This record gives sequence, structure tokens and C-alpha cells, in this order.
Amino acid sequence: MDEVQKKSLSYVDILKLIISFLFPAFSVGIYLNRKENDNDLMKKCKILAIVGLGVELLALLVILLIGPSAFTGTLTFRGLLFWFFIFFLIQSAGTLIWLQRIYINHKEKTQNKFYLIGKYVLVAVTVITSILAVYHLDAVIDLVPQGISIDGGLHFVYARDAEQPLIAFYALFILGGAAVSYIVATNKAAEYGHPRNIFETLVLIALPMGIIGARLWWVISEWNRQLANDQTLHGILNFRDGGLAVQGGVLLGVFAGVWYVIEKKREIPILRATDVIIPGILLAQAIGRLGNFTNVEVYGAQADPSSWSWLPNIVVNQFVLTEGKFYVPLFLIEALLNVLGYLVITYGVGKLLKGIIKEGDVTACYFIWYGVVRFIMEPLRDSEFIMGTSVQMSAAFIAIGLILIIINHTVRYLIDKNKLPSGEWKDKYLSWIRSKNEMVQILFALPIIDGVVYGLYRIARGHYFSGVVWFIFGAVIGWIFDLFCLFLKKPLVMSKPYV
Repeated sequence: MDEVQKKSLSYVDILKLIISFLFPAFSVGIYLNRKENDNDLMKKCKILAIVGLGVELLALLVILLIGPSAFTGTLTFRGLLFWFFIFFLIQSAGTLIWLQRIYINHKEKTQNKFYLIGKYVLVAVTVITSILAVYHLDAVIDLVPQGISIDGGLHFVYARDAEQPLIAFYALFILGGAAVSYIVATNKAAEYGHPRNIFETLVLIALPMGIIGARLWWVISEWNRQLANDQTLHGILNFRDGGLAVQGGVLLGVFAGVWYVIEKKREIPILRATDVIIPGILLAQAIGRLGNFTNVEVYGAQADPSSWSWLPNIVVNQFVLTEGKFYVPLFLIEALLNVLGYLVITYGVGKLLKGIIKEGDVTACYFIWYGVVRFIMEPLRDSEFIMGTSVQMSAAFIAIGLILIIINHTVRYLIDKNKLPSGEWKDKYLSWIRSKNEMVQILFALPIIDGVVYGLYRIARGHYFSGVVWFIFGAVIGWIFDLFCLFLKKPLVMSKPYV
């Protein structure tokens, strides 16, 4: 033994050994973060991790063999299983987060077979234990609370109560979804070699703008229905009683994010930035849908609970509403479809079709997937929760995604073939435009040039933001927007000066 191996174990080394035994999953991260002179210590950690995992599995096997009859009183068989699965879930999920940090900062270590095997095993354990924990959650609580209140002491508030919670779990799920989306985006940006903090300011802009957009869209759509008796400033701003439309949040949040990346943060190409950021929004939406679970909303028609017996009991209990009737939990279906969409877009499109797709296609696929999901789901919702523009907006999302893909590939093809307007024609056109004042330029655009064509021209000239406005919303809205910006003496639609 060399001198390093002969010395006594430090407190940190002892802590590593204890953690390896008590929480075997964390030994993967400990092993990958080892120092070169830690080989003997790592062998001990591996042995203790294997022993610890064996003890945990043996304890679980003993509990299963003893069976429910051995547990009485407050400690029930299924309740103990729930906490067992939570224990495994925390280990595996926490270790996956650790491994992701290792992947970003020490990619050379991730070629180790120990890393690869451990990663896929942990993914499987995380998924399986989370599902099993949910299936046994009803052994611990009968219903999932809506939030926490301190009125008359700290206590849970349920959706069936008249009291409004001080801390609503819906808000925590929204913030949690935003945090997951941000982490996914920063990790993907780091894979491209960009700084991990590249989107720090962006999230502070896009998140509140997304919330504002979600509220505005709901207010506009529900003005004559939900707000018929309270069309006041208080009614518009009071979203504590519900009223956020995801479509509006996505549009305004993405709108603000694109503007920020183009105008303020030029370290990353705009199409790469959207491909990095937007797929993670599906995960944020899936997590946000869990807030509908706590609020007992976004459900469909009445159904026979026996036909939904495959669902966890806690879900069925939560959606047994008026007169003991069960309603289809559409929130759960949409959440699962959003997770599936993230996997399809990120790995199916982003990885398997890597040689075919271009930067920007992943973003367009998000619009298509989300539009299809909402187009299918909206008509199935309870009429109380169907907004007047939902189906039309879902179709618009699909159309936007398809159009973006066509434009993306068409423009790139024309650039590759040198068929885009350039040279003498372009110089003459720009010279003519420069000879006119701004008002004439804008007035000329509406009657002569179609919004789509003019939008493409602006994008080709580097006026990305105003070009997108003209292309998506058409000539009339783009023209009005430009006049508004001209009146304020601002660059056209927050873009670069036109000439």
C-alpha cells in the first residue's frame, strides 16, 4: 500500500462510506467524482453500496412476504410501502440530477460503463417508484389538498372547501415546472458549449410575461361568459379564483423570450435558443397540470369508476365530485401526453432525425404537438372549462408549426442554391427604399406586398422580430404595429432600425 492508502480515513471518507450504505444510488455519483488516489476507498464504497442495496431489497421482500395482515393501526401495509417507494424515489431522482451535473462538467467521465449502466437503471427506478408511490398514496391521505392556510392555525385546505389557501399548490407546481424547464434548457445550452447561466435574465422576463399572457388570453376568451358579472379591473386581475390560459402564456412568454435573445443576448443563435428552450415547456406544462389535480379541475364527462380502475385510487377519489359521481381526469391524460411529446420531440425528432432536421424544426414540432393535443382534448373537457377560442387556437398552433417547418427548409434550400434575392436587384430595391421616409416605407408595404412575403423579406434582412410579426399575424396587424412603433419613435416592432 502506498502512503496515501495507509493513512486513516478522514471524516469525509467515512461520510462517503455511510452514504454508500444508506443510500446506494448516490454511490454512482461518489464513484464518478473520485480522485485518482481514492481507488481503495471507492472499492469499499462499492461493497457497502451493494450491501446496502441488498439490505433494502431484503427488507422490502420481507414486508411483502409478511403481508398486509401483520400491519394494524396507524402503520398500514400499503402506507409502509408508500414510504419505501418514496425513499427509493428520492435516491434515484437526486442521483440523476447529480449525474447530469457530472455530464455537463466532466463529460470524459461519462464514458465509464458504471455511469452508463447506473444512469439507465436510475431512470427506470425513478419512473417505477414514482408510479408505485402514487398508487399507494391513498393509504396515507384520502384526498390531495389544494394548499395551505394559516387562518386559525396551520392547516390544509381542500378544493371542496370554501376557504382560499394562502399558499396554493397550483402556484408551486407552476413554479416547479418553470424551474424544470429552465434546468433542461441550461443543460442543453451547455451541451452546445454555451454558459449555463445564459438564460438567467430571460427566465425573469419570460415567466412573468407568460403569466400575464395566460391571464389576458383567458380574460379575452371568457369576457362574456366567466366575467359577465364582474367586467371590472378587479375581475380582470383576480386570478386567485382561476383563469389562466396556457395558449396565451406560451405565446407571450415565447414572444418575450425571442425578443430578448435577438435584441439583448446575442451569444446564442435564435433558432438554436428556441430549440433548446421550447421543448422543455412541455415538461413545465405537464408539471403545471398537476396543479389542476390539487384544484380538482380540467375534467371531462361523467364515467363509471370501474372502467378507470387502472388509475391510482387517489386520482379516482379526488375526482368523485357532485352526488358521488366520477369525472374523467383529463388533466392527467394531457400531462402524460405532454411528457410523451417532450420525449418524441427531444429524442425521436432531435436525435433520430438529426441528419434531416434543421435548427428551428424542434421548435416547430412543439407547436404541432401541443396544437394536436389541445385540439383533441378541448372538446372532451367539461363545458365549464372550455374557452370559446380553444379549438381554433389549437388549429392555429398546428398551422404555425407546419408553416414554420416549410419556411425553415425552403429558405435554407434557396440559400444553399443561391436563389434568394441578392446582388443588383437587392441593391436597387434597398436604394429605392432608403430614398423614402419611414412613413412612405410602411404605407407602401401594406397594399403592395403580402404580409407573408414581406415578413420573409424582413427576416432575410435581419429584422427577425418584426418579420415574424408580419408573417404570423398578417399584413394588417403588422402594418398597424409598425405605425404604432413609428408613432412612438421606436425601431420597428422592437427590431433593428429598418434602414
